[in-house]
Amino acid sequence: MDIIGEKIRKIRKSRKLTQEQFGNLLGVNKRTVISWGKGESFPHKDRLKQIAILEEISVRELLCQNSPSNMLQHINLFHFHI
Repeated sequence: MDIIGEKIRKIRKSRKLTQEQFGNLLGVNKRTVISWGKGESFPHKDRLKQIAILEEISVRELLCQNSPSNMLQHINLFHFHI
């Protein structure tokens, strides 16, 4: 599991939401949430913003981890400017 997937999973669980409920909040289906949690896919920048708002943090904080290269990889990969 990758770092962003783990963070998303923790956010969902801290709110006591099922994958389906979390997906409904964000306008995606359960399979998409499962895919994020497993690190199989990465949320679109609009979804990252929604997740950050739910958690009351910035997108930068959501993406940040001890490894700056991990964050930069995601930012560069998705052309997401924060």
